[in-house]
Amino acid sequence: HPSHSYIEIDQNGNLTIRNAKNRTEIVDFDYSMYVRANKNVAVDGNDGEKIKGVKKVNASMIYLNSD
Repeated sequence: HPSHSYIEIDQNGNLTIRNAKNRTEIVDFDYSMYVRANKNVAVDGNDGEKIKGVKKVNASMIYLNSD
């Protein structure tokens, strides 16, 4: 695609979504995600979060690192 945006599913079932500009998701009700293995997020810029309610974190260990 000329904008370098695409959705690809390979023969192994791996899904790749690439969009060249901004991405916005709007969900009018609940949003849940379940990852059966590891989850990694890389942000080259800033990361912000706005929560009007309560944020819960359940983890066996929390490790904070500043490079």
